[in-house]
Amino acid sequence: PTLVSALHARELLHFSCGWYHAFAIVATKQGRQVFCFGYNKHGQLGMHHCQHQPRPIPMQVPGCPLPDSKIVSITCGGFSTYFVSSDMEVWACGSNSRGQLGVGQFKGKAKWPVRIKSLSRKRVSTVACGFDHCF
Repeated sequence: PTLVSALHARELLHFSCGWYHAFAIVATKQGRQVFCFGYNKHGQLGMHHCQHQPRPIPMQVPGCPLPDSKIVSITCGGFSTYFVSSDMEVWACGSNSRGQLGVGQFKGKAKWPVRIKSLSRKRVSTVACGFDHCF
């Protein structure tokens, strides 16, 4: 094991790993802060691009349509990521090669979190993922 220095001495609220990517939610004096790192070929880091973040230095997710304070849970699939907000909405980013994002028929990538409209007002509290699917 290797210490992830950017998370050292922080209160870790939530951590999730995908195939080669990871997310963390940490507590700060101002509220919550979301960090991500790793493989990003399919946009699974939600950073508006597909460049890898190979250093084990987490970074705040820029441009996320969800404020950090609203993200209560993150679940990583193989090449996708799902966010549950405090108002129980579900957002997703990454590969949709098999429709795993739940955002319609497009077979591309979502390089930033998009709301899964079919789950609106369903009061989702958690998401579970396999490699190419989620519940």
